[in-house]
Amino acid sequence: CQPMDDYDRPNNFRECLWREVRARMRKEDGSRKPVWMAGHSLGAAQVQLFSAYARTHRNNVGTQDGIFIHGVHAFAAPHPGDPNFVREYDRQLGLGRLKRFDFIDDPVPMVPPIKLGPYTYGRAGTRIYYDDIFAAIYDAPEREFMQSDVDLAMTASAAGVPVPLGVVVSNICYHGGPWYLRAAHNQVQHDQ
Repeated sequence: CQPMDDYDRPNNFRECLWREVRARMRKEDGSRKPVWMAGHSLGAAQVQLFSAYARTHRNNVGTQDGIFIHGVHAFAAPHPGDPNFVREYDRQLGLGRLKRFDFIDDPVPMVPPIKLGPYTYGRAGTRIYYDDIFAAIYDAPEREFMQSDVDLAMTASAAGVPVPLGVVVSNICYHGGPWYLRAAHNQVQHDQ
């Protein structure tokens, strides 16, 4: 792949990446091995989109030649699609194959808000919430971006007061990969 040549044409880049993945799978006899995908932040949104593409891919004669995705781990993922995408993703990959990991009050997993003007976004898979680096809640209820947070930020911005906006986004420090790695590591039994 020559990604720099393909960035302005997303379909070309996606197809190029697909060809690379398929070639590597053939080389490694990957048809008999489980395929796992993972990403963090924007990469977590992209891995959801690419895993859906890889699962449902059709070749140039219309025959489905997608691969079975054993699992997807999305750390600090923003919402990559609307409710139709979510339903289709969960149907195609199978419920429970996508695990979304959120850490404390990391704001990125809440963007874009579920309802943003005329657009509606959704969350696929199962949410695993790290309450701290020692406690995980499996299939945790979803957090919502509070309208009061938006109102506070908008009011502060209109008044020229930057401090409350800092309060709204102050938890971005929990977005870093090391927080997620520490929390995941602490979930593994040390005798395993």
